[in-house]
Amino acid sequence: MDEGGAIDAWLHPAITRKNAEARIISEGAPDGMFLVRPSASDSTTFILTVCHSGKIHHTKIIQRFQEDEPVFTVAGVAEEFFALGDVIQHLQHTDVFPGPLVQPCPTLSSSAGSMTDDIASELQMPSARSSAQQAPRSNPFADQSQLSGLPAAATLRSQRASTHSGIGTAQPKSPFEQPAQASAVSTASAQSGHGSSSSVSTTNPFAATITEMGGHAMDDTATIVESTASARRATLTGLVRDFTTNLLIQGRRSNPTGKEMLLCEGYLKKLRGALHTKRRWFMLTTHRLSYYESNAGKLIASVAMRFIESISDVPNSNRFYINTSTPFGASGQLKMALEADSRTAKLKWINAMLQESSDMVGFNSDNAELIIEGALVKVQASVDRNKTRWFRLTTKKLAYYRHEGGEEMASVPLAHVTKIVLGNNKPKEFVVMSNQPFTASGLSQVRCRCESADVRAKWATGLRQVIPTAEFTRADL
Repeated sequence: MDEGGAIDAWLHPAITRKNAEARIISEGAPDGMFLVRPSASDSTTFILTVCHSGKIHHTKIIQRFQEDEPVFTVAGVAEEFFALGDVIQHLQHTDVFPGPLVQPCPTLSSSAGSMTDDIASELQMPSARSSAQQAPRSNPFADQSQLSGLPAAATLRSQRASTHSGIGTAQPKSPFEQPAQASAVSTASAQSGHGSSSSVSTTNPFAATITEMGGHAMDDTATIVESTASARRATLTGLVRDFTTNLLIQGRRSNPTGKEMLLCEGYLKKLRGALHTKRRWFMLTTHRLSYYESNAGKLIASVAMRFIESISDVPNSNRFYINTSTPFGASGQLKMALEADSRTAKLKWINAMLQESSDMVGFNSDNAELIIEGALVKVQASVDRNKTRWFRLTTKKLAYYRHEGGEEMASVPLAHVTKIVLGNNKPKEFVVMSNQPFTASGLSQVRCRCESADVRAKWATGLRQVIPTAEFTRADL
């Protein structure tokens, strides 16, 4: 349940097995339609009901608590999950049942009011139950049309709510570029202490004061003083820039929708010496930072944003550091050194951490939420003309960029996408067709190759979620 009391689209009240099946059948029983309901016989269990090939399947999702933190497991899946929404996100990219979860079954409008209290009591953590001032939180992906295609983590943890938000205006051609002049004005105003809350955030955070952060290495003995300027801002992650130290630190959080939204994803190197450096797929949402073995791979570790104490940039490099108050990662350390593929890619990550709800226009273009992003190979007729480009799918358009964090090269509004073809003979490839020119060369279709079949499944799921009117088919490419 979010701060406004909305329940996830797939989370239903304590209805019976028969009623769950009836709900899906009443919606036409399409492949991949699913719902989750609390078990009537066991308060620590949820039941996942999903339809595939005309048959309705049921499976248990078991919840237990480990050091006051919820842990979820599901039959047939080896992984453990930290939130109910994590389970759903994982199953959207697997063939366990025997296909991915595609479309949540809507709840009956007459049930919406009655299910709030019952489900809220199921989802609260023990610490939240003991405090009347902490509101229980469910998976923020309440609107599955805006659901990211990544294995993003939904949250059951209580979060701080804030009604404050900044005001963003500028939107550079690339959502990752920063107008240097505007940045200087914003920084000077904030440091002088004379700027209002709007003057601190006169530009989109993607165009804000993301200059090198002064080379401040993380120091356990350092005392971070939150400046007046940073105290006025409110971001989706709760991280703000402290203009005294140039660190990103905990500040005000503002997420009016209450949903967990994807802000950024991509490969980063975890630096732990020459023998232990690993390239991992990281994903940043409004609620947490997680990393996986690979894109669409197994979850390794996740940390809630409220446990990130500070983030420090390393000037003139692709590196930055994360300092947490709770162990983050398989090694159980409180500090993590990360390296992006380029400085523009690093800038993209830091900007995403400072994203404000009022700046969605500049961040994900046209006031749209990010669904998926990642590198795809644009397959051409001649192999030597194949190019790797950075693709981003939002709830408004599909676009590609020269490189991660680079300038947009071409895009197509989702309303103009007519067909998605999945290659039978090419399990890593798919084709997006539109009724208007899409590519920089003026073609109305683009053929993409993913790094793995799992990544293609992730893109196919995301495209299906945000373009339900498009035709999805399989054919030899």
